[in-house]
Amino acid sequence: MLKLYFTGPFGSEITLGPADFFRVEGATILSGRQNEPVAQLNSNNQWDVHGRFFTRYDANASLQVMLIDGSEEFHEGPFETLFAAGNMKYADDQPFAHFDHSARCWREWISNRCWPTLLLCPMEFYRV
Repeated sequence: MLKLYFTGPFGSEITLGPADFFRVEGATILSGRQNEPVAQLNSNNQWDVHGRFFTRYDANASLQVMLIDGSEEFHEGPFETLFAAGNMKYADDQPFAHFDHSARCWREWISNRCWPTLLLCPMEFYRV
């Protein structure tokens, strides 16, 4: 089970989860199999969680990331750490992807390929 720990610039904190996985569809984070929207990246690169704003989130466990574009999937990981600072995602302290607001997708850092969906999954995750 995953949790996402959000922190703000003035010490504010909130935890999302636990969830089987988190799906990042464009700028929206959805929780688990219910696909409940739980956070939204705004144009100022802050995460809006229930009307409160945060600049960073960290995952609580090692995970893999599935990059999804329609029927095409690409698996990355395992990663010991994953965090997002604004519109940048870092895996094991290295740049992984950034959100391209104009294209509404996540651009993988090395390839610059645009992926509309990221699935953050614990290592024991399986798809049903």
